[in-house]
Amino acid sequence: MSGGSARPAGAPRPDDPTLASEPVGAVRVRWSPARRDASVTARSHAFSLRAALAFAPADSAPSAAEYLLGALAGDLVTGFARHAARRGVVLDDLEAAASGTLHSPLTALGVIGEETGDPAFDAITVTLYVASPADPDTVRAVWEEARRASPTARTLERAVRLTLTLRIEV
Repeated sequence: MSGGSARPAGAPRPDDPTLASEPVGAVRVRWSPARRDASVTARSHAFSLRAALAFAPADSAPSAAEYLLGALAGDLVTGFARHAARRGVVLDDLEAAASGTLHSPLTALGVIGEETGDPAFDAITVTLYVASPADPDTVRAVWEEARRASPTARTLERAVRLTLTLRIEV
């Protein structure tokens, strides 16, 4: 074998068209009337969520909207770290902050008289904070790679005004 890495016997080729139809993730969700929450299982991991939205400062679990924001920010952070490692870019610190606004939060909460509004996200903003001794242009190139490779960001940018910002800290 020349010019590449070995592939395990029976493993699909990267250009195999059947790969496009293979699921990359699956979850099961079960409602518990006693706990008044939903239990989500993904592979061997589980988490709970209580509602689509939550405005109380304290709750027993994050809301579905908070999980969505966390999934997006987490995808960008881990993707950035992966692309930085591939380039040999040292990271002193890496953090993301995400927030979102809804078209009609009252519709999402089921307020009477607001049934016809749009409960969808209107806009989502993520700011990635990076501290690195690397050249800022290199850090920006890593950010662009991470953005382009993020399935979560690429999906959401088709559905919502998505603002992704990089802040390089010195």
